[in-house]
Amino acid sequence: MSLNSESTRRALRDVARGRSFADRANQDIQGPARSAFDSKLGSAVAGSAHGDCMKGQFKGSNMGLLSLPALAFAAANGDCAR
Repeated sequence: MSLNSESTRRALRDVARGRSFADRANQDIQGPARSAFDSKLGSAVAGSAHGDCMKGQFKGSNMGLLSLPALAFAAANGDCAR
């Protein structure tokens, strides 16, 4: 078996065409590039999202009776969908 075969050369070309590990890691850290429209839309959707406080979808839930002040705070701020 020869290391200078066509399949070896094809594999080396495929590896050379791909992005380096450092490039992929850098993109993972920075996140994908977004357009101005996507960021405006995403921030508007995220800003309009409200959890259902009756189902425990508020910040500070899942603490039993200690979550009552957090529930009152979420309701007072209008962070509840209902």
